[in-house]
Amino acid sequence: MAAARRRSGHALGAAPGSWLDRAAIGFSLTGASLQLYFVGAVLLIVFVYNLRLLPVTELYTRCSTTR
Repeated sequence: MAAARRRSGHALGAAPGSWLDRAAIGFSLTGASLQLYFVGAVLLIVFVYNLRLLPVTELYTRCSTTR
């Protein structure tokens, strides 16, 4: 894993300003700028509702008649 990171770092450093370098910078800035609650909501949608890997919990109140 570390060797792959090193190789990709060398490749991006060898051609600064290339489209691959700009894409990597954009991806890094996007990941660093996203708010934690947004990332959590997206992960919740993906793992609970789309992939169905985690159980879905439902909220019932005392007055709820749709059980």
